[in-house]
Amino acid sequence: MVSLGRVRLVQEFFRPLNPYSNTDSEMFKVEDHADHDGFTHSLSNVLFYGISSKGYALLEINDASIVTIRKHSSHGLGHLEGIDEEEWWRAIIERNYYPNRVS
Repeated sequence: MVSLGRVRLVQEFFRPLNPYSNTDSEMFKVEDHADHDGFTHSLSNVLFYGISSKGYALLEINDASIVTIRKHSSHGLGHLEGIDEEEWWRAIIERNYYPNRVS
């Protein structure tokens, strides 16, 4: 995860390694998120929690230590039937950041 102020620098640095024939496409992009009410905003002030290259969550933690998942991947969770993927990520993150909480 890269701050918005350094996005262009990182994109330019990695541009020679881009394996795609279309040189106008960027390997890294700024993620957007649509809220439940449909408004889209930039995910510019979030934390990244990653387990693998395709297993991650983008989140915010407010002053009351409430975890809000802004975006998450569900890759590799297919064997877990009937789970709420967002709640799964929230439980992992809360257990990591707040291990003394009673769940």
